[in-house]
Amino acid sequence: MEEKINAELIELQEKMYSLEKNLKRLAIIMPPNFKYPYWHKLLCFGISEQQREKAEFACSIFTSRINQEIEFLNAKKNDTHEFSLELFRTEPPTQDEVLRIINNIFDLGPEENCKELLLSMFQQGKFQQLISYIFPEDIHALQESNHN
Repeated sequence: MEEKINAELIELQEKMYSLEKNLKRLAIIMPPNFKYPYWHKLLCFGISEQQREKAEFACSIFTSRINQEIEFLNAKKNDTHEFSLELFRTEPPTQDEVLRIINNIFDLGPEENCKELLLSMFQQGKFQQLISYIFPEDIHALQESNHN
């Protein structure tokens, strides 16, 4: 009985692995939907739901730092122990800090991949204040290209 369960478990793991790989391939070969570039990048990079939630939480903290919402930062700092205290500093975030922390969550390799993912967030309407704050030139170029 135990052998049968182990065999079924192995088969299920193989199917899940295959499904993940095929989904990633499908995302890569399909042209991105202009309304949902962020979702497309999540699929292409193979980002898990837990990683997405953690990164979006960090982005909300960075946005709070830009807006100097100190009480919110202090409350969130006490609510979670998943992040280092560095995330909850009161100074506005730097581009390097955002890229480093978000890339640590996503584990995307080159910094350019992380930047690409963050810019796709902006294009989908997520964390626009933060992303335009840390990438003003890129956002300006994106907006210019959309007008042409």
